[in-house]
Amino acid sequence: MLEGTIGLTLFVRREPLLGPISLIFKIAKEFRLKPGKLIESVREFESLRIADVDRSLKHFDKRYSDLLAGIAKFFVGNFVYTWHTYSPATYPVRSDCPVIKHPSAKRPGEQFSKHEKMGREYYSWFRANHPTGEIGFSMAPDFGGRLLSESETSDDIYFWGDFGQVGVPTIFQVLQDARMKPGSLWITVPETGRHLVLECQIYMADFFQEIANSWAEDLYTQRTLRQAA
Repeated sequence: MLEGTIGLTLFVRREPLLGPISLIFKIAKEFRLKPGKLIESVREFESLRIADVDRSLKHFDKRYSDLLAGIAKFFVGNFVYTWHTYSPATYPVRSDCPVIKHPSAKRPGEQFSKHEKMGREYYSWFRANHPTGEIGFSMAPDFGGRLLSESETSDDIYFWGDFGQVGVPTIFQVLQDARMKPGSLWITVPETGRHLVLECQIYMADFFQEIANSWAEDLYTQRTLRQAA
């Protein structure tokens, strides 16, 4: 089982062998999804409430609008999303549920915090729908794993996710993972019985490097202009 979600050596990266149409069909079948919608604007990305931009401002010397636009740059035109709902009562918490620890506060008299409870419920749903899949729980992000391929000619599907909104530093880290490629998934679980699945359309690590290089060039140019002034 996946113990954590970032920078692991547990899985070996392979180049994708599925074509776009067959890959999308496989993901739709695995997650019981309807056809997704492409994220087309910063406003649309913000409305999905994936990233906690306000909480992340302390990590960046930027205004809210600038940081929002910066993170949205990686999602707009590059991810297709679908909302999925289900009844938690249909998936009672399983006896084999792993220990899920999260620093979020527990209410007096409660055995589990909100994050821990959501994790246990999500695990039960995942196991019922993906019995051969792998999922592990950690922090930053809260969970991750893979859906195993049914043949030698297709790729496993890797996924990462968070309960509630994810911090910007964490999502930046996930986007740089070499396994975030066409068909890989980001999953946001805002509440029990409802989650948002985003399917990547590109090799995100390469795109991330292009953007980082562009930012570095801009900073160098700005510094050079200031020194020449």
